[in-house]
Amino acid sequence: MRHNARMPDRRSIVIVDEHAAFRRVLRQMLESDGWRVLAEVAAPQEAATVCAELRPDVVLADARAVDAQGFDLSRRLQALPDAPSVVLITGGDVELMAGRVADGGRGRFAGRARLSSGGIASLLS
Repeated sequence: MRHNARMPDRRSIVIVDEHAAFRRVLRQMLESDGWRVLAEVAAPQEAATVCAELRPDVVLADARAVDAQGFDLSRRLQALPDAPSVVLITGGDVELMAGRVADGGRGRFAGRARLSSGGIASLLS
């Protein structure tokens, strides 16, 4: 069991995106639907450290952050003990990017235009 045991209906999440305004919108959306946002992080390099410390249930990360480092972040997070679920987001071609996720390790994929807290939850079930 994780050291930060959670209520089944209130999952913890870390948001990783270089755009502060987008992170704020995501935080508002997720918190209004009952998610517990542990942190907002701009850089994938910092996110790995934050996630190792905070141990979220889910990491929502920009797939193309800083030259596709979102994919590298996903791989690094999967190596953590009690690894979080990772949902990579993009405004690009969802099918093409989903193929890259399948080739590059475990993870789920969501298009930015249709992103919702219910959509994230359905990807995780």
